[in-house]
Amino acid sequence: MKRVFKEDLLVFFYFMVGYLLLIFVRNYTINFLPFSSLISDIIFLFKFILLSYAFCLALKENLFYQFSTVVYHLTLISLVFYSVQLLGGGNFLFSLGRTVMGVLPPINDITDTYSNIIVFTYDRIHSIRNSGFAWEPGAFGCFLVFAIYFHLLQNDFKLDKRFFILSIALATTLSTTAFVSYAVLSLFIYRQKGGSWNMGLVALFTIMALAFIYLPFLGDKITQTYKEDLEKLEDFESIKFDLQYYLENGGEVKMNRFSSAVFTYRHLKEKLILGVGNTYGDIPSTVYEVPISNFNLSNSIFDFMARFGLVGLLFLLFQVGRLAFIKFGSYEASFYQIVIFLGLGFGEPIFALPLGLIFIFIPYLCVGFEEEDDEEQEIGA
Repeated sequence: MKRVFKEDLLVFFYFMVGYLLLIFVRNYTINFLPFSSLISDIIFLFKFILLSYAFCLALKENLFYQFSTVVYHLTLISLVFYSVQLLGGGNFLFSLGRTVMGVLPPINDITDTYSNIIVFTYDRIHSIRNSGFAWEPGAFGCFLVFAIYFHLLQNDFKLDKRFFILSIALATTLSTTAFVSYAVLSLFIYRQKGGSWNMGLVALFTIMALAFIYLPFLGDKITQTYKEDLEKLEDFESIKFDLQYYLENGGEVKMNRFSSAVFTYRHLKEKLILGVGNTYGDIPSTVYEVPISNFNLSNSIFDFMARFGLVGLLFLLFQVGRLAFIKFGSYEASFYQIVIFLGLGFGEPIFALPLGLIFIFIPYLCVGFEEEDDEEQEIGA
């Protein structure tokens, strides 16, 4: 179909060369990691990064439309099931989900409260929140923010029915990270549609700040989570007790966003500059004398730095900002997009998943085609 060219294949080849060079230098001249770490990182290249590349290569300029369309259709389905959930149909959804899961390949470490019917997830611990087709509400909110942004990119920031339905669905997630990212996206929309910095915008920020402070699922939740995280991290005896329990009964000691960040920094320190690979969970904790994998770390930013270092994170963020700069020619747009990406990544493990990794290749494969097509049409005319 004349859709794939040598230049497209070279995009992955050049990235692969740089990636392999980084992990070889890191593993054998700086951090001195075991051979298993090298193998794991190479597997990651072909299991996750190659998948992200293939996704961008297959869709190219259609990526923004196709992604937002699929998420939109699944969101419409989720809103139907979510209505059943709110109207007291939680037990029905749970039974239906468990029935569907019973005929699918088994999944490890599933909690007793979780059920899934492929297009909708119901978890009893999120009785009033919408998980949609994702594994929990925050992850669903993450997909929705990306879908809204991609939809706006491909329709010149027109606020149409799809935009409002996706926004309503995002509100049903009650996800703090999704709300914060959506607020930044809203500012981006305002500026992109010609809005200026004025007193009205200052008033809006004031209202948002007050909402952040007084709404229980925003400011209070973040402050409380931060305090609880640090208190738990300093309670050595409590963590040792939890470790013993999970070692005997299975599972991991759960760490929230802030405690995950502090925990990762304390254990890896300067190694976070280049990372220690995908097997960083095998490294024994210097405090608790067990592998780090015994702790369920949930901060995607620090998880990514543990894998590929601050160098890898900065490269990914550069590519995220590069997409906005190519589309809008503005450093301000790049700043907004990076902040949105970081906001989502702080709460959800997206950076090391294909959902986040596609941004490595989008600037090379998925933007700029529309302008080229227009020029060709003008020449033909």
